[in-house]
Amino acid sequence: MTTDDPESKPQSLQKADDPESEIRESLKQLVEDLRPPGAIAVLKTTLVHVPKQLEALLTALVEQDWETASRAAHRLKGTVKMYGSQRLAGLLLQVEQKASAMDAEALVVDLTGEYDRAMHHVKEQIALLENQQSKD
Repeated sequence: MTTDDPESKPQSLQKADDPESEIRESLKQLVEDLRPPGAIAVLKTTLVHVPKQLEALLTALVEQDWETASRAAHRLKGTVKMYGSQRLAGLLLQVEQKASAMDAEALVVDLTGEYDRAMHHVKEQIALLENQQSKD
């Protein structure tokens, strides 16, 4: 096996290489754990609350209000872990632990991109579940 062979990498690194798959798998697990009606409710709640929390974080970063950014990142981190976005969770952890030493502009771009990726999958999962329920 070579080091480029996916089987030779630890599973955590394999997941990190494919954030799309990581998010899809976490959402699949969420649906299995909560059943479709519960998953739909949780995912729709996410679409309401997470954008507000992210906006507060991005505003704090732009204003270089590191204390507020750290608190906002902490609040968001647990939620995004549930949806499998390890990259987004990692960025939030960085902000939470050492916000004042970071490039706020780059963080805003990175956080926004990873957030968009995760929420795209959340919306897809909601549509899929609602479509399945309407057929039942």
